[in-house]
Amino acid sequence: MVLGFFPYYPAEGQHSIQRHWIDFSPIVDTTSPALVCNNPGDYAEEYATIDAGAEIQAYYPGWPHDIGAVVVWMAYCGPDAGACSSFNGTGRHWFKIDEAGLLSGGMREGLWAQGKLMANNNTWAVTVPETLRGGAYLMRHELVALHVPFKPEFYPECAHLA
Repeated sequence: MVLGFFPYYPAEGQHSIQRHWIDFSPIVDTTSPALVCNNPGDYAEEYATIDAGAEIQAYYPGWPHDIGAVVVWMAYCGPDAGACSSFNGTGRHWFKIDEAGLLSGGMREGLWAQGKLMANNNTWAVTVPETLRGGAYLMRHELVALHVPFKPEFYPECAHLA
């Protein structure tokens, strides 16, 4: 298990694979640079070594929303293990490896991906593509909360993988 970043503790002394962010506020502007890896999305200090085809579990302690989608993206940073430390993630580098929205039932009373996440101890599992070439990657888990009509809330979190 690799720990993520905790925004309410001082950044100094935290060594994480997760890029830094300042609080649990959603990103609501779809043109914001914070949509890439949250606000401010500062580079992480560590990398998790992951094999192609391996499962990764993201943990969202205290996640409160059960209506919304979960989307997981990856972006190739470069061939070297430290390449994501200078890669800001903007542009057309991202490819989607997982997506789930309304799983069953109707819009209000149905089972959404975020409801499944909450039922699974606030954890979402995803498999890294088996055909992934070697190198460094950003993985972005993006929770899209839909509990406010016509106002989606984006909660992106990025991790450094090698």
